[in-house]
Amino acid sequence: MYLTAHSGSDQTPENSLAFANFFKDKKGIDVIEVDVRCNPQGELVLSHDALAKKEYVRLSELLLILEGTTIKLNCDLKEANLEPQVYQLAQKNNQWSQIYLSGNVSLNYLKNWPEQLLINLENFVGRQGQSPMWDEDDACEKLEWLGQQGARVINLSHLFYTERLARKGNELELSFSLWTVDDLADIRRYQDQGIFNVTTRRAMEYLNQQEVFR
Repeated sequence: MYLTAHSGSDQTPENSLAFANFFKDKKGIDVIEVDVRCNPQGELVLSHDALAKKEYVRLSELLLILEGTTIKLNCDLKEANLEPQVYQLAQKNNQWSQIYLSGNVSLNYLKNWPEQLLINLENFVGRQGQSPMWDEDDACEKLEWLGQQGARVINLSHLFYTERLARKGNELELSFSLWTVDDLADIRRYQDQGIFNVTTRRAMEYLNQQEVFR
């Protein structure tokens, strides 16, 4: 199982260079996750929310910190059509192999980067009326459809990950990336189940707990 440190994990500043510096060489942390947008100047910057009139960390700055490391970076794209910019930026220093893309990702890129796209199932599934929960029948149908499009890894909230969905994914030979799992027992349970990736805000806390139990 890959363990991803959610932006701001373990009380580090969200979408910051301090966050990247803290986790870049931590044994047991496979991936760090940041939120990516494009500013009015055309630069990729780190922010979960819509941009305000202030300075933001540039993705290029973060990639420099990760240069020479083996840790991977999940760029959670908060806007459409950012994939080519991320690719070009990462390619400058031969870092593309370290990149995952999730969030607002076009299926058109599956033919080129099937292993690096974490496809958000929630983007395709209908809701049950006004309920915050989705239509599980539709979710299973969309899961099969995404597999036909070439998806390899399905990204979704762990709250929506059910036994039925797990069985369907297994039938289709799809892997799952679950977010944001902050119960340490749940992380361990997903690890035992062989989940491809778990994203958490308690990454180091989880690793430290596992070390104590060894």
